[in-house]
Formats: sequence, structure tokens, C-alpha cells
Amino acid sequence: MPVAGIGIQLNLSFGRPFMTYTKYTLLMLVAGICLSLPFLATSYPPATDLPQHLSQLHLFDQALNARPGAYEINWLAPGNLIYLLLFLIELVVPIEWAGRLLALFIVITWVGSIFWIARARNRPAESALLASLLVFNFCFYWGFLNFQLGAALFLLFFLQLLRPLSFSGWGANLGWLLLLYASHSFWFLAGATVLALSAFRDWPDFRQIALRLSVIILPGLLAVAWFVAIEQDRGATAVNASLQWLTTPGERLLPAYLVDAVFGGVQGALEPFVAACIFCWLLLALVTNRGNLRASVDQPLFLLACFFAAIVFLAPDRYLNSIFLARRFTPTAVVLLLLALPAPARVNAWLRGGYSVAVLLLFVTGTAFSWHKYERSELTGLEEALDAIPAGAGGLLGLEYIKDSTYIKGRPFLQLFSYGQAYRGAELNFSFAEHGSSLVSYAPDWHSSWTGGLEWYPERVTAGDLCQFDYVLINAESAAHDHYAGLPYLRALTPEGRWRLYAVQRNVSPQKSAEPVACGRRLTD
Repeated sequence: MPVAGIGIQLNLSFGRPFMTYTKYTLLMLVAGICLSLPFLATSYPPATDLPQHLSQLHLFDQALNARPGAYEINWLAPGNLIYLLLFLIELVVPIEWAGRLLALFIVITWVGSIFWIARARNRPAESALLASLLVFNFCFYWGFLNFQLGAALFLLFFLQLLRPLSFSGWGANLGWLLLLYASHSFWFLAGATVLALSAFRDWPDFRQIALRLSVIILPGLLAVAWFVAIEQDRGATAVNASLQWLTTPGERLLPAYLVDAVFGGVQGALEPFVAACIFCWLLLALVTNRGNLRASVDQPLFLLACFFAAIVFLAPDRYLNSIFLARRFTPTAVVLLLLALPAPARVNAWLRGGYSVAVLLLFVTGTAFSWHKYERSELTGLEEALDAIPAGAGGLLGLEYIKDSTYIKGRPFLQLFSYGQAYRGAELNFSFAEHGSSLVSYAPDWHSSWTGGLEWYPERVTAGDLCQFDYVLINAESAAHDHYAGLPYLRALTPEGRWRLYAVQRNVSPQKSAEPVACGRRLTD
């Protein structure tokens, strides 16, 4: 009897919490492992800006050692956390692996932060699993990886804000704000705003309000100094750095816009279908819990979701040359809404779990297939072309005539030529060092002498542009390659595939050239 009594007591006291904890852990592992599988399908994750982020490591070495006068290191600029992670990754793996591991780390961080806050707030584990899918959103595919990292950190920061304030809590808030600043300037602004709003929950205790707001002072001064400097820098160029609204709130309510704002990475019916599955989950949660909705909704998470929804529908589309500004916060708003609402009631727990896992497996399978087809069909010749670039090569011009992908949305090919700098040390026709907002930027007296914007508009290239580079990496169909291969001052180094490398021969003898280099003439004329 005593033994049986102890067994019953253990079951009542520890059985349910243990099973709940195991459920969170199991689903988190399922989500993390499954969402890692697409990285096995390609050597080049379709994250547009990823090669430029990798190139910053080469430029950092140049700024410190080889050419310190040509570059400046922006030690206190926001967004540098991602470069610290890249540096640590490169210490243990070759640079060719660093990009994939960084993107994978961000995916795992997203999954971990979502399940952490779900477990801490006692939110449905199945909802956390569905929310994890949103890591593969358009920010990831455009390569806004520092912004993606900041989104995951913001969730953990908000969890810290919900705790009672103490001296140690004040220090933790300061640390989180500095971490958000190091991840992305926009996430620091969001964090500082939410912290300021949360300070007034202690009203009318003015000392508590002042104590909470004082956390913002140090990182706020860093942010103000940076924003002033970057506005001046952009103001001195032709870049429109003003606030720009390119879409109306009504347009942002359209289903096509919302699907692309929540996901927006893979072509086809996969993402609309998965978005519909998530919408049905949310709708079922509202309908089946309508009699007890106030008590079952996590109010802090719901209010935060509303805060980001307001940004999504009212904020500008562009500022300081940052594109998709308002849209960037859509995935986070949906994640918070999924966590804030209860699970659908009167539905068997095994059925809820099976539904979320089935949606996960469908999404991961479709994503991995698209990534695989993207590399096998649209990156042919790229690896051979990159291998053909000599180490420490001179100038490399990238021309992307095929601008759209059959499998990936956006412009996935836009910065792929930057691998020539990240892997081989070539100097590029376009670099993030021009922006002044990355870890490394060009010295103030730097200027280019070739046609600007060739990474976006290769059809503007002139023979005079080619004269200024040693190699040209071209993504084009066979007809365009035939044209370039026929030019007397280009020599094809890799003759097959969509991506081909050409060496520029500046001193072509007139006897061998029926068409000498005419600097300034457009090749498409």
C-alpha cells in the first residue's frame, strides 16, 4: 500500500508536468531537425545577401592587414553581431561552409526562441511548431540574416520584460537592448519602444518608470549617433534615404501580399497552401474557444502581435535604402498571434499534434525540393566558375542577365557573384562596403569609375566597364554566352552552364580583333 500510494502521488505530482515538458522538447527537436533538412539539398542556400555578408570577412582582413587605408571598420554599427558569428564559424570550418552554417544557426535560434517562450508562457506546443515554419520567410530568402537573428532575440527579450524589475533585471534589460542593437537597428528601435511602453505599467510609480526608461540611454545614444551618420552618408549620394510608402494599408490586406509577407520564398502553391493551413488553425482556435477567449488568450503576447501588425499596415515600405521595411515584421506578428491564441478546443490532442507535424513535413519537403531544383537547374556552372577564379584575383564583374528563378521568389541570383570575393578574394563591381552600414565600408575618398547598378541592370554594361576588370562572371542563357564568347577581348574559362567565367584580355592586337575595345560603347547597342 505505501508503495502504491507513493506511485500514485508521483503520477499526480510529476506525471503531467513531465509529459508536458517532454512534448515541448519532442516537438522542438522535430521542428529543428526537419527545418534543417533543406540545407542538405544545396551548397548555396537561396539567401540573396548571404554572399555579401561572407565577403565582409575578407574585407575585414583587408582593412586590418593588407589595405588598411582603403577601408574603415564600423566597430559600433548595429548589425555587427552576425559578423561575429561568421568569424567564430570560420574558425572551425572552411569559408565554403560558413554561410550554410550561419543560416542554419539562425533557423535553430528561431525554433529555440519560439519554443522557449511557448514553454515559459504555457502556450500550445503545436502552435509553436507551426510558428517555427515562418523562419523561411522572405527576409531569409533575401538574406536579411541580421534582421532574422534580431527577430529571434527579440522574443527572448520580451520574455525578460515580463518579469518583475530588479537590479539584476535592469542589467539584463540593458544587455538585451545592446544585443538587439548588435543584431539590427530596427529591432533595437522595436525593443526600445516596447520597453518604454511597458514602463508605464507601473503607473503612477514614477521611480519605477524612470528606472525602466534609463535602460534605453546608453544604447539609445549609440543608435542616434549611427542614424545621424548614416543619414548624412546617404544624403551625400543619389540614394533616396527618405521615408517611402509604396503600398497602401488596403493593398497590404490582399491575400497575395499577406502570403508573400508571411513566407514569400518559394514559387508555386506550397506557401499559399501552408499559409491557409495556419489561417485555419487560427480560425478554429477562435471559434472553438469563443466562450472562454478572454481567459485563454495570452494578453501580453496578443498585444505585442497587435503592435507589430500596426507596423505592418502603417509603416513605410522603405527607409535609408532598407527595402520591405513594414513587411519585415509580418512573420513575427503571426508568430506572436499563434502563440497568443489557445489551441483549438474540443479537438483530440493527438489530432492537433498530427496536423501540425503533417503541415511541417509538407512544408519542409516542398522547400527542400525547390532548393534542390534551384541548384541543379539554375546554378549550373557556378561552382566550376568560382573554382576557376585564381586566389587573390583582381577585379571581378558580375552580370546577372537571368533575373528571375523558376523555384525561388525575389532575386536569388543578385549577389551570387560575391562568392568570388568571399572564397577567392576578388574585388567586386558592387560591395556592401558602399553602403556604410556594414562592418566594413570603403574609405570616404573611394569612388567607382564603371557604370553603377550593374548588379541590378547588366544590360547597361559597356566595353569600357569590362576594361576595368580582370574577370567577368555571367549568368545568362546560351545565346548571351555565345555573344560574350565571340568578343575578342574576352576568353571563356568555363564554357558550360548558365554561370560562366571569362578572363578580360585588355591588350588585344588589332590584327586579331575585327572589333577593338571601344570604351564607352554598350555591349547591347
